[in-house]
Amino acid sequence: MTRDEVMALTDEDLRIKAAELMRWEGIGRCPGNCPHAAEMRQDWDGPAIYGFAPGVSHFSFNWKQVPDYPNDIAAAWELVDHMQRIPDGGGPRLEIELSNDIETWQCQIGIEGWPCKRVCIGYADTAPRAIARAFILAMEEE
Repeated sequence: MTRDEVMALTDEDLRIKAAELMRWEGIGRCPGNCPHAAEMRQDWDGPAIYGFAPGVSHFSFNWKQVPDYPNDIAAAWELVDHMQRIPDGGGPRLEIELSNDIETWQCQIGIEGWPCKRVCIGYADTAPRAIARAFILAMEEE
């Protein structure tokens, strides 16, 4: 995805794209009449987006609510943790900087590898949204 495409994503689309990059599978929306709707909506007012967390078998029917990466700082930090687990042996070296300038948050993810260093920057009005955007930009270029 291009920077402009990532910056134009809605929160719901950011959430789904980040989950896909985190290796969630079977991601979908749960309509109001879905048997899991009550369970999915009990802690969050937004659309019930569910899927299978990484490493969970589809045959377990253990669907989970996809974390709200662009609106929840704890969920957004899972994206940072995921990138930091990329193997060091020949893999990228990560530098993550989160800053706030008046009303704009910036998350800068620097990836050092061969032959040069690239920097992916996500801007937003909240820190979690900036982290989600920078994560998507960085992971899309992997």
